[in-house]
Amino acid sequence: AGVTNEYFIGGPATSYFARDFINEFIKEAQELGLRVDFISWHVYDPKPNKISQDAKLLSSILSDKPSMGNVLKVVSEWGSYPQKHLWHDTIFDNSHMVATIAKTLGEVDMLFYFEIKDGKTRDSDANIGGWGIIAPEELGFRKKPRFHALTLVNTLKPLRFAVAGENENVYAIASGDDRTHVRT
Repeated sequence: AGVTNEYFIGGPATSYFARDFINEFIKEAQELGLRVDFISWHVYDPKPNKISQDAKLLSSILSDKPSMGNVLKVVSEWGSYPQKHLWHDTIFDNSHMVATIAKTLGEVDMLFYFEIKDGKTRDSDANIGGWGIIAPEELGFRKKPRFHALTLVNTLKPLRFAVAGENENVYAIASGDDRTHVRT
């Protein structure tokens, strides 16, 4: 096997989609002739369509910059709330995760989730509201509802089908593969 030096350079991983900062980042990179493989930012918002809105805004920013045509859109940290929140241990966050992914498919190239396992806490309550998809050791490594959301999303097939009836409160995903039969 040969050695590869493939790696990605980018940023700025702002704590939210900071349009002015990202514009300045792109401008400086272009002026200095720097390689930019991805633009990244964080998103914490209870509205599932926020990442999609940000991605569309980034697309419009990049549309008049031909040298940036292949730049990846990377959400390097995301969730419903940036602080510990009771939602993080409930089906509400499970639904938020699936709805966000449904709305984001095809809009961004990568979504990175912040924390796999909840960090240490002094609270012995099982509903500690941590960011992880698995509860900490002292709570038995319990799979939280978002773990199951990711399990569901992982079953999606490569082909996406159009769905009807979506709005700002209703999100859907339909997928299949070359063996899927669709009847109308």
